[in-house]
Amino acid sequence: MSVYHMVWIKFHDGVSDERISEHLENLRSMPEKIDNIWDVRVGPNFTDRARGFTHGLIVTVGNREALTEYLEHPHHVAIATPLKADAELMAMDFETESYADDDAVDDDDYDGDSDDNLDDADA
Repeated sequence: MSVYHMVWIKFHDGVSDERISEHLENLRSMPEKIDNIWDVRVGPNFTDRARGFTHGLIVTVGNREALTEYLEHPHHVAIATPLKADAELMAMDFETESYADDDAVDDDDYDGDSDDNLDDADA
């Protein structure tokens, strides 16, 4: 089982590019200080489908308890507090079965081309 904490970020007008870069680097640094984070992905939006949100963050942890620990961790709070002052945030948390837990999926057969798994509809 994997738990994903997904955050949409819309920086307020007037927040400098330097300040935005600082926020993004702080987000990327979280695994160095918060042990139960499995993975962090953060980057700019490149489409017009995000209703003005400019960046996205996905944090992966092992379970709901680990999510609570991450959200309450002092390092997360220290990063999130100034981010909330500089941006509008929207968050969602969800669980999925991990491919590693699924005997039906053989990682050796996966070629890394995610386009093979998409149809013509936008997700």
